[in-house]
Amino acid sequence: MRRDEHVTSEMAENVVKTLMASTDGGGMRKRAADLSNAIKKSVMDGGLNRAEKDSFISYIARRNQIYY
Repeated sequence: MRRDEHVTSEMAENVVKTLMASTDGGGMRKRAADLSNAIKKSVMDGGLNRAEKDSFISYIARRNQIYY
C-alpha cells in the first residue's frame, strides 16, 4: 500500500481477520499490548518521558524568568 492510497473496506477486513484469527495475530496483539504498557509507564510519574517533559518545562520557566 502506498502512502497516498485509500484504504478500502476489504483491506481493513483482511487486516482485522489476520489479527483476530491467525497465529501471527496473537503475536501482533502481544506486541501491541507490550508497547501500550511501555508507553503508559513512560508517561506516568517517574517515567522517563514524564521526567524529560518536567525537565523541559522547568528549563523554559527558568529561561523566561531571565528575560522578564
